Amino acid sequence: MNLIRTIHLSSAAALVAGSFAASTASAQSLFFDLEDQAASAAGLSTLTLSQPELMLDFTKGGETFQIIDLSSASGTVAFDARSLASADDDGGAQPFVINLTPATGLNVSSFSVLAGDFGDDLDSISLSAYSEVGGTGTLLDIDEADLVPIGTEFSQLVLSVEGAGIRSVVLSNSTVAFDNFAAVAVPLPPAVLAAVPGFVIAGIIAMRSRRARNS
Repeated sequence: MNLIRTIHLSSAAALVAGSFAASTASAQSLFFDLEDQAASAAGLSTLTLSQPELMLDFTKGGETFQIIDLSSASGTVAFDARSLASADDDGGAQPFVINLTPATGLNVSSFSVLAGDFGDDLDSISLSAYSEVGGTGTLLDIDEADLVPIGTEFSQLVLSVEGAGIRSVVLSNSTVAFDNFAAVAVPLPPAVLAAVPGFVIAGIIAMRSRRARNS
């Protein structure tokens, strides 16, 4: 390979690697619980949790939901005093949909949630990630698990999904309680990455032009 072309390609590779490292280093882990929310008997149709980097908007397909206190029950330490639950004992017909609105310049690359329940019935739960709000667009990832009962004790598990540019997630089982929502926000790819191919091509064209003039 020509030395000049090698230098151009090496410079571009270094630029990409440096930009990727900078993006990785500035990934932000965000945690949302419900401890600052008032306990509600029922009647919530929307809920918003917000941080400067990311806003979460909860809905349930027109059905109502509530904030409950599980702190007095054994085995619910991770849920603290506030958790999200359906207003209906049977969970209702609609899943929870959470729209994710990141701050300008950020993308959500992963999302997780803690799920828990009492009783001796098995609960099948899924968490799905989508590229558009409202559980629409491309299905980016799905995590499915069974919440296995331990007698009548409280049992819990974590569901997590990953994908570039998650804009909404859907929780399929509303008969359980949810808490400790977590996300990772990463910077959008810097504009310099999009310019790298042009940079390489321009270098090669310039090299060939010099060759033509010197021949």
